[in-house]
Amino acid sequence: MIHPAIPSALMSRGHSTSSASDPWDLQPADLDQLRRQQTDLLLIDCRTRAEYAQGHLQGAHCFPLQETSIRISELDLKKDQQIVVYCNTGRRSLIFVKYLSMRGFSDARSLAGGLEAYATECPDDAPC
Repeated sequence: MIHPAIPSALMSRGHSTSSASDPWDLQPADLDQLRRQQTDLLLIDCRTRAEYAQGHLQGAHCFPLQETSIRISELDLKKDQQIVVYCNTGRRSLIFVKYLSMRGFSDARSLAGGLEAYATECPDDAPC
């Protein structure tokens, strides 16, 4: 279960969970390009394990948002690595990325619109 303070801290004044110009957002076409160019990109699926099992992007690691507070130490050595987090619509991944940013991760982004937008804009690489 996610630590109760995480969502409330991110939802507090000054931290919206979505915005058209959110600096944490990465557009689907940009992720597609990154995946083709970069081998050290860390791709995280923050949906539930059941959602991940139904299909996910190739190379993505299952790291459910609900487990973030108890598993965050697994990512500590990757604070300077480029990280892209996704979910179905981009809402959970944005919360996850803002939490990573608060913990000192320098290059974490959320897939804008989530898998739904990615499948629409990049249909050749829809979830496997």
